[in-house]
Amino acid sequence: MNKRISEVLTLLLVVIFVASFAFIAVSCKTEEPAETTESETSQAEEIEEVVEEGIEETAEETVEEEVAEEENDKVEYPVTIEDDKGQAEGFENRQLVLDGPITSVIAGETNFAMCLKEFGMLDAVTGIAYWIPDAVPELADSPQVIASGGLELEGLLDIAPELMVTLSERWWDPAVVQQVEDAGIMIYSIGLVQSLAHIKEHITEYGQMFDSAKVAADLVTGMEEKQAKVKDAIDALGVSDDEKPTVVYCMSIASEYGDWVPGANTFVDNLITEAGGVNIPADQGIDGWGEYSTETLLESDPDVIIVPISNVPGHGFTSIEDFTTHEVTQELTAVKEGKVFAVTGEYVNRLSFTTADALIEFAAAISGVTID
Repeated sequence: MNKRISEVLTLLLVVIFVASFAFIAVSCKTEEPAETTESETSQAEEIEEVVEEGIEETAEETVEEEVAEEENDKVEYPVTIEDDKGQAEGFENRQLVLDGPITSVIAGETNFAMCLKEFGMLDAVTGIAYWIPDAVPELADSPQVIASGGLELEGLLDIAPELMVTLSERWWDPAVVQQVEDAGIMIYSIGLVQSLAHIKEHITEYGQMFDSAKVAADLVTGMEEKQAKVKDAIDALGVSDDEKPTVVYCMSIASEYGDWVPGANTFVDNLITEAGGVNIPADQGIDGWGEYSTETLLESDPDVIIVPISNVPGHGFTSIEDFTTHEVTQELTAVKEGKVFAVTGEYVNRLSFTTADALIEFAAAISGVTID
């Protein structure tokens, strides 16, 4: 409650108490009704007037403070936003200059679409990547300009949005990218997501794009609060670096397409280390996402294995038993000792504010801590 309102209400309560006490005292002295003097009436009127003025002033101050707070949350345009295209070898980051909030956009990345939903800005979406409805079903009827076969250039140019937010462009034809930019469509590439800090930076920049800085800041704060709780819980265990459990994050096992694991400079490596574990592939020199043979997994024999559970093909296992009952995993110590843990695949794979929820699940799996 506003401090000024508290003071005024306190004064009012004191006045009522004193007046009540005086009335009781007078009633005890005589059976005759006490006559109110002109002086007493005048004092009561003055007190009432002061209280009313105080409440009115406080209400005005509260309105002014709320208006000022809303103004401070507004993005001051123009703003320059730098994307992360340059994280891919051979590219440089783009500098996007925005003269005002974006009004039409292609949602080509899940974390971006999820943030737009939080901002209340889904109406600005004029096209999507084909996988977006898995996370944001409200966009299921939007034109799919990023299809399974690649970018639908003609459809994109017909829609002519102000901006397209997408994944790294390493697999795109540079000539096609150039055509998009020549058409006056800005492109924001999220590049290679390497940490939770990286995800928070994107969320902040999305807020700048859509004049939703306050909502974006709240999402980031929510992530940081969860990170802080995990850190406090891990620190309280007092486990030395030499005692930390070794971990491998497995998205598949004996797959015909190869098994890939996160090494150094990946956000999953970040999750493992913040959760109190040692990411074996990173220690073995794998940088980024690298192929990891079944033989290497068996030789490494980690203390803990984490598997993502998802109904989306290619995003993990449908159940933890898919891993623990597989014929090639039976000799793993983690399987024998019940140290294979499932985490929510969507929390990990969507690269959004839910990654902080993934961290809580990683901490429970790796260090056995429970976060409220």
